[in-house]
Amino acid sequence: MSQPANYLANTTCERLQDIADPDVTGLGVVTSFIISITFNFSAIIMAYFFRWLPESRYSEIDDAFVHEIWSFFQSSISPSRILPEWERREQARHREFMKRKRIRAFESFMVAMSDQQLITGVALIITTTFMSFDPHLSASFSVYSFQVATRLGYFSCIVHLCTVSLLREHFDTGKRLRDFRVLLVAIILVLLVICMVISDSVTFRFNRHISVQCAKSNFRFVDPERPGYVGFSDEVIVIFNLVVLVLVILTGYSRRFLEIYYKSARTDYHYWPRKSLRVFFGRDGEVAYSRASPGVNSLLEILQNSSRRRRGRTSCFGYWVLLLDIWVESISTSLLWDIIWLSFYLTFGMGNFWSFYMDAGLKLSMKPNFGQVVPLILVCLPFLSAWEAFTGKLCRYQLATLSFIEEVVRDDHDFEPRVISGLLSSNQDEDSDPLLAAHTSGNTEGILTVAKRLKIPLLWFKSCTFIYWVGLMVWALMFAGVIPGHGAFYVSIISCVIFAGFVMANTAAWFKAVYYVMIHRLSWGRFYNGCCEAVTALMSYVLDKLRR
Repeated sequence: MSQPANYLANTTCERLQDIADPDVTGLGVVTSFIISITFNFSAIIMAYFFRWLPESRYSEIDDAFVHEIWSFFQSSISPSRILPEWERREQARHREFMKRKRIRAFESFMVAMSDQQLITGVALIITTTFMSFDPHLSASFSVYSFQVATRLGYFSCIVHLCTVSLLREHFDTGKRLRDFRVLLVAIILVLLVICMVISDSVTFRFNRHISVQCAKSNFRFVDPERPGYVGFSDEVIVIFNLVVLVLVILTGYSRRFLEIYYKSARTDYHYWPRKSLRVFFGRDGEVAYSRASPGVNSLLEILQNSSRRRRGRTSCFGYWVLLLDIWVESISTSLLWDIIWLSFYLTFGMGNFWSFYMDAGLKLSMKPNFGQVVPLILVCLPFLSAWEAFTGKLCRYQLATLSFIEEVVRDDHDFEPRVISGLLSSNQDEDSDPLLAAHTSGNTEGILTVAKRLKIPLLWFKSCTFIYWVGLMVWALMFAGVIPGHGAFYVSIISCVIFAGFVMANTAAWFKAVYYVMIHRLSWGRFYNGCCEAVTALMSYVLDKLRR
């Protein structure tokens, strides 16, 4: 059903003749943001399949997935097998040398692209907020330009989120610069959420040709008096979808920010429950949580000991729930999981931008002014940074690492490998948090081990991953309005129910661990007496209040 657009124009508010601000909605500005996010995501896909990241960044899930893809293209006979030993050794050293140069070039490209979009996004969002709340500037600033600026600010967040997801180890070195980036992103997120809430109001959604000043004067997030008002779609669906979308963005950023500061959280699905219990109860809390939440290895034993012939419907359901739990724990710490969610953010951003321009019905124009030409030129800067990093000389520790590789190949025992142990990569440093060393090392056994031990074909797990990926893409297109209807609302409800189930399971395991610790530290008699005293004190307090 077509929505009545601009119902306040020429009635309550004056219709603006020129609603497109060239410095915000110009073709050069919009194109630069779209090119940046497209190049950014394309670079991520290439880095994933061509392994332009440090080897420690790839998990067993990533290795299996990349090997599955490359198996369709690789030849069965490697030409290096027929070469002499000295030539194979030289080729291995050359490949390692070029790989390190590609990794350094890729990091330079991603960081330069991220910083460029971060500064541009901060400037755009702050300028948009200032123009929207200034009484003089908001009179000529249209709602259309405000909505375009909000969507471009979202693109800036996505570009930076991609960088944070991939280059976590890069931010371990410059901690002050890392904190500065986090502060800028926090500013963008706060302002972006405010702009998203305002942009999704009924006043801003259906009145794009009026000024922001007049829209603020007649602001209604839900307006029952507007033409074509439908209570369910205008109130329930819009508010619920907006809350879910904001929570998805904030939780995605918060998880990746915390992984920057806490290295152990990058590879351990249960890091935060264990850490919180250790803060309160010490080592006993960690042991109790391991008992309450079995983990992958214990779940494997449960699945192996269960006889599939004796299971009824309830047991069969529990069997597949355990498999799903293992699948989530295994894939959630892989790079593939980050790429899946980054594709969700990208699909939503592109789809939302496309549907917005289709609904607006305006033609983009390119004017050779400063505000449109500069963003297009700035897109080239990350490529220059990558070229400089690729053609430049390797630093001392990288050359030392290559020398170590050559010496190992030649079996030179006079060379001491311990000198190189701290030079391989920054992500091999031990976490300052002494928690969970044993648990993080045991997380390599995941869904691949399950498939091997239980003789379950990997096709089932691949299908789960593929269905999950496609489902997120469809959900993003529903959110963006590319797929019409109320599908996003119903899918959001299902997603919230599934997410709530995982949260309740983890919360129950946490309280169960607290119970184990309390029982362990207190005898049954003292624990029973303490509970009775607490109940008696509570009843006395309630009776005393009632008497008064």
